[in-house]
Amino acid sequence: MHLHDHTPKSVTDDVAAWSPEQWRGELEFESDVRIAARSRLPVLVSGSPACARTVALAIARQGRRVGRSGKVVMCDATDPDDVAASFAGLGQLSDNRNAIFLVREVHALSRAAQNELLKLVEDPLRSPRVIVSSSVSLFDRVRDGRFAVRLFYRLNSIHITSSSRRADESF
Repeated sequence: MHLHDHTPKSVTDDVAAWSPEQWRGELEFESDVRIAARSRLPVLVSGSPACARTVALAIARQGRRVGRSGKVVMCDATDPDDVAASFAGLGQLSDNRNAIFLVREVHALSRAAQNELLKLVEDPLRSPRVIVSSSVSLFDRVRDGRFAVRLFYRLNSIHITSSSRRADESF
């Protein structure tokens, strides 16, 4: 399922001056997040890593509304030490299933870390919700042999594209 491409907004935007296209983009984004929140499927956010954080926090808020409060574990895939610590931290959570695992710049994961992430997304009933971001095309990485094909197709279940969004945005 590929969801909408969202209109970029800067921090200084005055919402009263938004064009109809900007309002549509904002409403589509909120709709896309609500669709993603109702599912246990992984979410791939292409473009801004800040947008993936916004999606993860919005899904966590939606989960709290229905009694599924869980932690958001953030992982920066460009830092191998953070990747190892994040996977170790997931194993220590008492309620892993209600957690959200946010992996920024997933394209930078090593093959070993890609295999660990694949194990998580292949067992959605006992694993945390997985949300990943990539500022480069994962399809190109797969084609070049630098990203696992099975992991790409698992992550591409719900795909939100954004060129830029405010990191502190909430709705």
